[in-house]
Amino acid sequence: MSDRKFIRNVLVGLSLVSALAIPPSVSAQSKQSSGFVDDLTLDRYGMVRLWYTQVSTLRLRERILSLKQVENLLFAASDKGLIHCLDSETGKILWTQSISETPGEVFPPAVTKNFVYVCSNTHTSKLDRKTGQILLTIKLRSAVTSGPGSNDDFLYVQTVDDHLYAYAMNTDPEEAKLKWPHKRKFGLPNVAWFYNAGSQLLNPPIVLKDRVLFTAASGVVYASALNKKDLFYRFIPGAAIAAPVSFRSRTIYVATVDFNLFAVDAFTGDTRWRFPSGFPIHRQPVPFEEEVFLTPEGGGLFSLDDKDGSLRWVQEGADRVISVSQDRVYAMTAAKRFLILDRRDGAVLGSWFSPDFPVSAYNQTTDRIFLSTGRGLIQCIAEKRNAKPFLHETPLDLSAPAEETPSEPAEGDAEPKMENEEKSAEMPEGGAEPAKEEPADDAPKEEMENEKPAGDEPPAEPGDEKMEPGSEPAEEPEK
Repeated sequence: MSDRKFIRNVLVGLSLVSALAIPPSVSAQSKQSSGFVDDLTLDRYGMVRLWYTQVSTLRLRERILSLKQVENLLFAASDKGLIHCLDSETGKILWTQSISETPGEVFPPAVTKNFVYVCSNTHTSKLDRKTGQILLTIKLRSAVTSGPGSNDDFLYVQTVDDHLYAYAMNTDPEEAKLKWPHKRKFGLPNVAWFYNAGSQLLNPPIVLKDRVLFTAASGVVYASALNKKDLFYRFIPGAAIAAPVSFRSRTIYVATVDFNLFAVDAFTGDTRWRFPSGFPIHRQPVPFEEEVFLTPEGGGLFSLDDKDGSLRWVQEGADRVISVSQDRVYAMTAAKRFLILDRRDGAVLGSWFSPDFPVSAYNQTTDRIFLSTGRGLIQCIAEKRNAKPFLHETPLDLSAPAEETPSEPAEGDAEPKMENEEKSAEMPEGGAEPAKEEPADDAPKEEMENEKPAGDEPPAEPGDEKMEPGSEPAEEPEK
């Protein structure tokens, strides 16, 4: 027997053994292993898969942690220091960027007209929105605790030492040294101001036209001017805050550990309504045009009327909201079953099992459904009737009525008196506490100690002066 014939016989034998060892259903199982719902099921419910894309990941070592949709872009952030930017309508990967030399969790970015700001570990990077090129990297004093907030002029970053830092992004470094000379000692030349909340800051700052809102886990929502530490008000719901705060139009939605959801006017700090859910709330409320969707643990999906907080309907099987269209709500159960609900009454219109796509986008702007596996396989599902994305009313009303916008006090002046300033010092549940007058930078230490909130003070770094909550370091004495 020739060598060629012998090799051929061996190959044929191996093929027969493989055919006998592998059941006929393996090819079908391999096709289903991706976790995709089949096209017939989608067609039955009037839906279609627009696209699916596999982003480049570090094999089994990298996991996609979050998806964020902004206008026509979709951002996928990983736990290994990478962020991926895709076209949300085509799935085309526009760019991928490594944020930190030390791999770590990348938080959802803040996106402006021309830039993308991303936080990971002790780094914050400014990226070109079109190309993903890193234009600036800021080394922080400690690790970040959330994604940033930003506009065209300022970047707001929160760190594990309970501080919010406001970076001036359009200031020349040399000009910054002259503008904020007392920051040089602390290695913060471009920090316009910072605030020590005395408690963890875990929710991304919300940046409006004239103010930034940031939330302390201990149970305080602060509203400060953009360019300096000038508090308009403090909203104190009366309990700790575990779920991220949501914003839509001119209202913020604050969920507390004592099972309450507050709707608060973002410009006055007054409570519009309060809803007692009866269950712990750890997921972010999702507000839309006329309703707010809330998913307390063990309580299902609540649909609340945004006018007065009254309960419209409850779907006990749902665990989190994924997307909302004209008359449908798309949700997921704790058992990883995808649900199609009637937006009017919460009735189940259809469902399918979807265990392999645990990551979904927080999407307040369109009806598109974005789902991802942990390993970076991303798909977009939509309704057939919506060839173009169905746009919800804009969730960001950044302009405050002129008569309600507090005037900015001059340096050294007392803060403007708020409408609710005459309220008692013992705040009722869900009340807004008027901001106290902050001490000047050169105020004696004894006068600032009364501003210290309850809780341990973050340790000071060697060579740093003691920083009281809400205060800035004293100016460096002239040599």
